[in-house]
Amino acid sequence: MFTGWPWTQTGVAIGLIAALAWIASAGVGRHFGMSFTGPSGMIIRYATTGQESALGWGTWMILGVPIGAFSSATWSGEFKWRAPTPDRMVKQLLGGLMMAFGAATAGGCNIGHSLTGLAALSATSLLATIFIILGSWLDTYIFFMRR
Repeated sequence: MFTGWPWTQTGVAIGLIAALAWIASAGVGRHFGMSFTGPSGMIIRYATTGQESALGWGTWMILGVPIGAFSSATWSGEFKWRAPTPDRMVKQLLGGLMMAFGAATAGGCNIGHSLTGLAALSATSLLATIFIILGSWLDTYIFFMRR
C-alpha cells in the first residue's frame, strides 16, 4: 500500500526545498535556482574529460536526487527493485531523448524553466513552460488516450 505524502504536501515541500536551494547555491556563487540540464552536462563533461572544475553545486544536487529518493523509499518501506517491460523501456528511452533534445534547444529543462524561470518572471521560461505543457498533453493523448 502507498503511504507517501499527498500531492499538496509534496508540492509545498518541493517549493520550500527549491527556495532554500536557490539561497544555498547563491552562497557558493551560483546565482540561479534549481536546474538539471546544465549540471547534467557538467557531469558528462567531468566523466569524459576529468575536468574537476565541472563539478559544482548543481552536479552534487543531481547526485543527491536519486540518493534522496532511495533513502525516502527505504525509510517509508516502499522501496523495491523492479524493471519495466521492454516496450515500456523503449518508450522511456525515447521520452528521455526527446526531453534531453528539448532541454538542450530550450536552454533548460522543465525544472529550470517552470520552477526557477517562472519565479524570476522570465518570458522565455513562460513560453517554454507553455510548450512543455502542450507536449505533455499531446504525449498523454498519443500514448494513453488514443485507441
